[in-house]
Amino acid sequence: MVGDDFAQNLNVLQQILEISAGHAKVEHPLCCDCTDKIMKELDSQITELSEEKQTLSEFLFNHDNEDDAQKKLSSKDVKQQQKQQQQLQKQYSQETQALQQQLQSLAADKERLKLEYEHLELEAQRMNEFEQMFFCDANDFWYSIENLSMQHAAVRQQIRQVSSHLEVMKRTNVFDDAFHIYHDGHFGTINGLRLGRLPSVSVEWEEINTGLGQCVLLLDVLAQRCKAKNF
Repeated sequence: MVGDDFAQNLNVLQQILEISAGHAKVEHPLCCDCTDKIMKELDSQITELSEEKQTLSEFLFNHDNEDDAQKKLSSKDVKQQQKQQQQLQKQYSQETQALQQQLQSLAADKERLKLEYEHLELEAQRMNEFEQMFFCDANDFWYSIENLSMQHAAVRQQIRQVSSHLEVMKRTNVFDDAFHIYHDGHFGTINGLRLGRLPSVSVEWEEINTGLGQCVLLLDVLAQRCKAKNF
């Protein structure tokens, strides 16, 4: 430190001065060169000590002036600082109240948003259930449509088959199949039964009677078909 170096240099300088003045006892004499060197060294140390002393004196002077100025301005500064602290405290109090109100508002908004979120969660769950029901109903509906389409196709196929069979039946001569009229030599026949006889050809009366019965039956069927009332 500066104070320790300064004290040490003073002690060394004091010893040298005592030696040079003859007040201190030395164990061996000094030559001229050594004496010159010692004197130069003393001058150098004296110069350094003087500069250190000047620096220390300026520091102490400035420190004392700062203490005096601080003492003079302390009362005004204290009042000014107190006033500033009061203003800052008032400002901080107002900001604290504003922040508390904002915090309360945010808490209310948070609670409101929480309720809205819960409501939306319930609504989303309800919509999911409705969607599942809709998909199930849609699947059932399309399954029913497919079944109806298949049934309709089957009915159309049956109609085509019946229509085709009807056309075949329309083209079929029922009377010709039931009462086939033809001839056998000189005899007319109905279903292969000869109607009559010749002296040269003997036909059994049973066959002739059966053929005549077929003729009467054919006439009756034709009368019913033609809706003849007085036949």
